[in-house]
Amino acid sequence: MMHFQGERSFPTDPAETFARLADAAFIVHNLPNVTTIIEATPDRAVWKLKPGLSFVQGTLEATLTVVERSGDSVIRTEMQTKGIGAVAGVASRLEGMPRDGGGSTVRWSSEITKLEGLLKMVPKPLIIASANKVIEDSWTAIEKRMGE
Repeated sequence: MMHFQGERSFPTDPAETFARLADAAFIVHNLPNVTTIIEATPDRAVWKLKPGLSFVQGTLEATLTVVERSGDSVIRTEMQTKGIGAVAGVASRLEGMPRDGGGSTVRWSSEITKLEGLLKMVPKPLIIASANKVIEDSWTAIEKRMGE
């Protein structure tokens, strides 16, 4: 469907970076727009959020599941969001590696795997622009906490 990718650098060593990014509870506790955390374990997090998207009204319920941890370098997750008349699915892969001079680099890719209900009628450029904003805001929030 729609593909997104990028790279982020962190001051933390690869093992610490991997441990935090592979922890669904750490992720959900550091995301913007979360209104209620329902469940937060290393393997799964469920929360409610107020989307900052004009074409999605009300509250969404999101579920993030860590589906794979390979060594200290690869994480795969799946996320589902549901709201009134809207369902979306996203699959992501993160690969971590040491960064020259210390710290770590994470290469990530995400694919929107499902758009149902009202989201099917939203123009693709609007979905892409909104997804890019959510991705950037999420990474920025996680980066702030990573070095603590």
